[in-house]
Amino acid sequence: MTSVCRQLRHSMGGFMWIMTVAALVVYVILMYLLTKLMIEKNARSISLVKILGYDNREILRLYLRPTLTVVLISQIITLPVDNVLMAWIWRLVVLLEMSGWLGYTSSVSILAGLGAVGIGLFVITAAVEYRRIRRIPMVLALKSE
Repeated sequence: MTSVCRQLRHSMGGFMWIMTVAALVVYVILMYLLTKLMIEKNARSISLVKILGYDNREILRLYLRPTLTVVLISQIITLPVDNVLMAWIWRLVVLLEMSGWLGYTSSVSILAGLGAVGIGLFVITAAVEYRRIRRIPMVLALKSE
């Protein structure tokens, strides 16, 4: 078993890092597009809220905090579901493709780490979008289309 694990780590180790980085890049792009779309769709109302006297932090709380809440709830729900699905898929792959048995294990600390990385990346994306909120002019609410 030890030699099999060593062989898998040797042959698949570099590939796993590439897949991890690719998944993180896709996650950041999706979070960026989500927040960017939300800010662009609400640019006129954000401008109006600025005219009414709200500062940028209050606007951030109005528009990005609900998105953060949805991301948190999504991660809390999907991480355990993904873990169960991965165990099921792994079992199928092992039964169909291998003549031996390798068990699937995943610890709570790994799932918590994944959740923390996801939240951290969302916070970085929200910081980028905060700059976009600050740049929305108050004049935009007064323009008629």
